[in-house]
Amino acid sequence: MLLLGIIAALSLFSFYLFPRNEDRLFFLVGAVMATAGELIAVRYGAWKYGVPQMFGIPIYLPLLWGLSAMYSRRIINNLVPLRSSDKGVGFLKSRMVHKSGVKFLYDVISYSLVIVVVANLWKNNALVALLLFLIFLIHFLRFHTLNDISWILFSIVGGVLIDNIFAQTGVWTYANPSFFGSPIWVIPAYATFSLLVLRTALIEDVLLSSS
Repeated sequence: MLLLGIIAALSLFSFYLFPRNEDRLFFLVGAVMATAGELIAVRYGAWKYGVPQMFGIPIYLPLLWGLSAMYSRRIINNLVPLRSSDKGVGFLKSRMVHKSGVKFLYDVISYSLVIVVVANLWKNNALVALLLFLIFLIHFLRFHTLNDISWILFSIVGGVLIDNIFAQTGVWTYANPSFFGSPIWVIPAYATFSLLVLRTALIEDVLLSSS
């Protein structure tokens, strides 16, 4: 409960620090979508938490994922110039104005596919890694600029590092680890999620700027 109180206080402080609607929307999207994915993966045994409190996950997890999404968007604003006149980003914006809803649906389906693959095939790390890499490759080839690479690399390095630390300290435990307590497929998983977050941020930016 102490950790829940700390994360709740940090969430309120973050709302005060970042009062923009897009930040709050990103918090909500991260809290709902990521928690739903966690519930499915835990239910099918891909990993488990050291102190589960609610349906196999800690009660603070939705808030934590919401914060992660909110701060990821702030980092994207610094690494990828979503609101600048950058030619590549501007071109992507112009293509997405009229089809942003369809592209968001495509991202939701891709995210769901990642969860389904992990939940059902986690016993075969090599197969899961291959399928997640293919999903990432499709995303990267369909939607990227050179600016995206810095965000992708940041997400892979930061995500895998934090993942290994938490796995090693028992916050969660993978059912089929490969290295330092984590399976090898976490690398393409974080790469895929980084593009999904980036695309969602850009779609949100397009919708808000065109409204």
